Amino acid sequence: MTGNFTFYLVKPKGATMDNYTAIGLCEGFIEAESEEQVIEAWQHLINTGLCWTLQGWFGRTAQSLIEQGVCEHPRTARNEASHPIS
Repeated sequence: MTGNFTFYLVKPKGATMDNYTAIGLCEGFIEAESEEQVIEAWQHLINTGLCWTLQGWFGRTAQSLIEQGVCEHPRTARNEASHPIS
């Protein structure tokens, strides 16, 4: 059998984010349903700290997304969750 094949894994709707899925969405080997899903994946990698242990571009991209306000630093997200505005 010859030829080039591209396989895309699709995460079922409503499924929770896991490390493999987050990496796949960020790298593009899992097809995203929306831009929000990709942002959720980046936030997952930031929250778990995994983005800082992968290839360098993960950390650089995560830092850029935090600086742009697209994603939150985990400490910021935790502080807001523990001190809700009444």
